Parts: sequence; structure tokens; C-alpha cells
Amino acid sequence: MKTDTPRTDEISWIQSSEEIVEADFARQLERELTAVTEQRDRLAEALNDVMNSGDSTTMYRTAKVALQSLTTNTNVVIPPPCSAGG
Repeated sequence: MKTDTPRTDEISWIQSSEEIVEADFARQLERELTAVTEQRDRLAEALNDVMNSGDSTTMYRTAKVALQSLTTNTNVVIPPPCSAGG
């Protein structure tokens, strides 16, 4: 059965009718959640900067930095800014 917690389901076990996972695994999940939350917050701040900037070059640079901070995939290509009218 497919669930929204496959990693936890894979390593958990039942003890006294309670589902149990090791503390190290729970800590790893919490570290991952914290990292993603921090990424989200940085992106929200960058998008706020973009919205408050009237300069399209500044908007592009800010958006580019935000995107780069969110990805560890070096194959991601960020396109150049669009020219006016195009």
C-alpha cells in the first residue's frame, strides 16, 4: 500500500501496539525538515525582494540567487533574462 511516509513505514516496527522508529532516523527526518523549511524561508524572502524591486535586472539576479540556493543539481540551467518586448 502506498503511503505519504514510505521511508518511515519501511523501517518502523510495532511494539506494544505502538509504531516505533529509531531516534537516529527521527533526528535525520527533523534535520531534513529544518533544511527544507530554511530553503522555503530564503525563497520567500527573495521573492519578496523581487516583488519590491522595480528593476528587472535586479529582479532577475535575485530570482537567480534564490533558485541557485534551492538546488544542488548542477544540471539545472537558469535561463538568461528575457529582453524587453520578448
